[in-house]
Amino acid sequence: MEPAGLYVDFDHGFLGASPDGLVGSTHLVEVKCLYSVHKSGKTLEEAAKSETSLCLSVTDGKVQLKRNHKYFYQIQGQLNICQREACYFVVLH
Repeated sequence: MEPAGLYVDFDHGFLGASPDGLVGSTHLVEVKCLYSVHKSGKTLEEAAKSETSLCLSVTDGKVQLKRNHKYFYQIQGQLNICQREACYFVVLH
């Protein structure tokens, strides 16, 4: 993982992104610390199932980022501005 810094959109200079890291030429990294989950003592899966305001959900037994959460939109913007194909979303708790 390499440090990212600030990226500014070529066409819309008022848009910027600063992902937490870059991997190779195609991926970026975004890290979130979910202290509320840590404080609750629940696993990520337990919290995703029971806390509706959390950024995560469980679908087909997999914990994933909700597509209607602000973090999802943040990552979509970062992917576009940084011209990357995919994101490693890392959750600390």
